[in-house]
Amino acid sequence: MSHHNCGGTNHIASKYSKPIMAFVDRDSTIVVERNTAVSAQIAGEIKGFPISASGEVTSSQKAIITRIAQRHGFTPIDAHSFLPFKTGHAETKYIFIFDDSGRNISSCFPVGCNESVLVNQNGYIRKSVHNDIWSEKL
Repeated sequence: MSHHNCGGTNHIASKYSKPIMAFVDRDSTIVVERNTAVSAQIAGEIKGFPISASGEVTSSQKAIITRIAQRHGFTPIDAHSFLPFKTGHAETKYIFIFDDSGRNISSCFPVGCNESVLVNQNGYIRKSVHNDIWSEKL
């Protein structure tokens, strides 16, 4: 099998305390366009967005953010859980993740064919150890 035709699975695991929204695609242009569209729509519906690091969004604002994310093809991942993503055959895939407050965790994070990522407890994206999605690759 040619390495350019890799049908691997990328897992996204989250040790973060908040739900996250994830979108994975093999085309970075699509990921960037999705990022722009979602950010603009959230900003259009929530005044004062993006919220400052110290600021908190209300539960109704979180519901709006989640709804917008799902409308744009994002997959919600609960706190302290993980999901597999199979996004077609590509050597590199790109991951866009934000939390339910709309805070960007990664806007176009590249991963290899079978690589997985972990959103750590501080809300930062890291590559995971192969076959151990809960451990950060050092």
